[in-house]
Amino acid sequence: MGKKKKNKKTIAKRNAKSKMKKQRKRELRLVKSSIRADTNYEFGPSFDTVETPEGFRSVSMSQALIEYAQPVMDMIQGNNIEDTNRYLQIATLIWNYSIPLDDGKDDKDERKEIVGVIKDTLQMNGNESIVFLQKMINRKEYLFPADIQPTHSRNMFLRKDVRHLIPEFNYDKLIISETPIISDPKDEELIDSIKLMDRYITDRSDYGEWEKHYFRMEEQCNNGFKKWLTDKGLDEFSEDFPFCAETYLNFIYRYEHHEIITLGSVTLTYFEEFFSDHLLRKVHGEPHEFVNWPPAIKAFYIFLSEKGYLHNSEPIILLIDQIEPYFIEILKKEFS
Repeated sequence: MGKKKKNKKTIAKRNAKSKMKKQRKRELRLVKSSIRADTNYEFGPSFDTVETPEGFRSVSMSQALIEYAQPVMDMIQGNNIEDTNRYLQIATLIWNYSIPLDDGKDDKDERKEIVGVIKDTLQMNGNESIVFLQKMINRKEYLFPADIQPTHSRNMFLRKDVRHLIPEFNYDKLIISETPIISDPKDEELIDSIKLMDRYITDRSDYGEWEKHYFRMEEQCNNGFKKWLTDKGLDEFSEDFPFCAETYLNFIYRYEHHEIITLGSVTLTYFEEFFSDHLLRKVHGEPHEFVNWPPAIKAFYIFLSEKGYLHNSEPIILLIDQIEPYFIEILKKEFS
């Protein structure tokens, strides 16, 4: 019997999706690398309260730079964080160079230096480098017109180049079996790691004491949650949901909030802050993908409950249920 032929379109679609996920994770790591966990997290004004000009949406400075840098980031071949940093540095150089141009000031020496950096890093010839520099200057003028930008704000107004439909999540596809998956030693190690992380936080331990442990715990959560989703027959979500949970873990543990919170003690106020501000400020992704976060975090809490971290996940899930419709409205305001 002949071998079954592989569907080339399916493979191409899968490869494109994989590349997109790597890009998002690379960009998220890039944002994370600038985070100081021993610095207070200052909320507000959140995205739902910012008045934006017609045809624009509000983005954080880090998101503005990532959005602006997309033509440069698209040239990255591998998944190397060093390459990502080098390429983003080029975009940052061009961004900073273009700011005085709004006032008619052009530093010729700086322009020549940037052209040389583009040429060496992006493997372009001299003329291509000059054309690319001008393309990026024009891109900033188009996406972030100087005359409409807010003053004394940590946000910028980004042109809505495309208007997106924001669908609600299809919960009919997320049926989680109530039959528990038998825990193994790795699950027990994971729960011990989370509880140890909680103790570090409640004891107000210095960041240096628990930084390494946090990243180990984060990896354990990612692997354990992914395996659990697969074991539950939810392979469709086994890539995206752990990524969402990782973002949430970062919010809970790597910021000093106004009060002590852990995975098991999150209040409605902090869910509001996570969904209405932190998530949209820190994650760069396709607009329709943001609807995955509420169901992903609900599933994550069901996973934690099944593995013994919580006695009952329902109270926390009800809090997310309260926030989810409000979050969808914010997405529609920002992207539609």
